[in-house]
Amino acid sequence: MQVVPTPERPRLELSGEKLRVALETLIARAEEHGGIEAWVAALQLKSAMFRDVLAGEPSLAQFRMLCAHSILNCASDGSPASTSRNIADFS
Repeated sequence: MQVVPTPERPRLELSGEKLRVALETLIARAEEHGGIEAWVAALQLKSAMFRDVLAGEPSLAQFRMLCAHSILNCASDGSPASTSRNIADFS
């Protein structure tokens, strides 16, 4: 049996300091847009939208909408708190 060498896997090294800075940055940026609660609510809306659309066979328009929401913010001003979209808007 011949042993095939495996390529070296990339390593992700995060110090406590890097994690602390990342969390502080996330919280500070969320506060600019209504707080962490609004940010979490926007993520829940996005998750529900994906779940509902992907539960069936999405149309091309629905698929494009999901792709757009993967890249862009839900609200035009970037604020998750100002999101007023409804899943029905994307049917």
